[in-house]
Formats: sequence, C-alpha cells, structure tokens
Amino acid sequence: MEDAFLRIKAILKAIENDEGLDDLDPISRDLLNYILQKNSEGQTLRVTDLTANLSFGSPATVYGRLAKITDSGWIKTTTPADDGRVKIVVPTSKALGSLGRMSIALTKALV
Repeated sequence: MEDAFLRIKAILKAIENDEGLDDLDPISRDLLNYILQKNSEGQTLRVTDLTANLSFGSPATVYGRLAKITDSGWIKTTTPADDGRVKIVVPTSKALGSLGRMSIALTKALV
C-alpha cells in the first residue's frame, strides 16, 4: 500500500514538472491548487480571502506568491464593475488546460 502512495506522489511530481509547475515553490503550488479547487466548486476568491488564509503565509508573503503565480501565467485578477476595490483571483486558460492534462495523465497512470 505504501508503494502505491509513493508511486502516485512520483507521478504527480513528474506531471507537475512536465507542465512547468516546477518554477513555483511547494506552497505556491498549494496556493494554486487551492485556487483551482475553489474555482471548480464555483466559489469566487478575492485576494483578501487568500491573504487571510495563514496556511499560505503572512499576507505580505501571500501577495508575493500571488504575484509570482500571476507572472508565471497561472492566474489573473479581475475587478468587478460594481466595486473597483475588490480583486478577484481566477485561473487562466493555461492553468485550466494544465489541470485537464494532469487529470488525464494521472488517470492513465493509475489504470
């Protein structure tokens, strides 16, 4: 059973590297995964929601991580028309496409 877990972790790591996620530190990858998960659940995430989640670091650290993830093309921020003070975080087509490819590769590897 332990071998299966280690095999899955190795497969995920290889897939992430193939998709270019290796340029992000592990906590930034966790943050991106969190954003993708909430997006798939239909939840709207504001930057302030993410900076309040201390599991990703202090607010200043989260801002830095979000900047790196944005610069890498994985997420973008939008501003609602009704409130210019709010920044909404959404995955880019690059992130959504990568998620789809990783899901397919992982499914194939486990079958």
